[in-house]
Amino acid sequence: MKMSNAIDTILKHEGGYTNNPKDSGNYNYDKELVGTNFGISAKVYEDYTGKPATASDIQNMTEETARKIYNKNYITPVTKNLGISEDSPIFEQVVDMVVNHGYSNTVPIVQRAVNTKVDGASGKGTRKAIQKALKNPDSLQKELVKNRAGFYNDIVKRDPSQSQFLKGWLSRAYSFLPE
Repeated sequence: MKMSNAIDTILKHEGGYTNNPKDSGNYNYDKELVGTNFGISAKVYEDYTGKPATASDIQNMTEETARKIYNKNYITPVTKNLGISEDSPIFEQVVDMVVNHGYSNTVPIVQRAVNTKVDGASGKGTRKAIQKALKNPDSLQKELVKNRAGFYNDIVKRDPSQSQFLKGWLSRAYSFLPE
């Protein structure tokens, strides 16, 4: 997979501008409801631009800006920290996980899927376990999907108000199952 392919897939999952008050990603650091666009949350946009996000900023964000943010904030950690190359069969799914779950939640999900110590650190042991698990990429894809589904269900158990998002989240995860 190439970076642009992974971002294209993410953009299909994320869509355009949304402004759902029940989605915490739609609030900026000042707790103002400003929305998300192309899947870029208000806080991520603020971190990238270094200024408070307004609803107008988010609505008018260009796809080019979103792609730059995806490259910097989501693709780089997958390639540099987890050691998953762009041509790896799991690259696209793991990038999607970082976008949807956050990096700090993705690492333990990956660690469970590759059956290594779950410590949230993307160190040498995790990278080695990923490479070993990649010897059976279809099995690894399925394990990643299974662990993502568990993550989503745990969110809803902790906060039932998030159940409105569960069907879409699961559909997103299941889209990465091998054919």
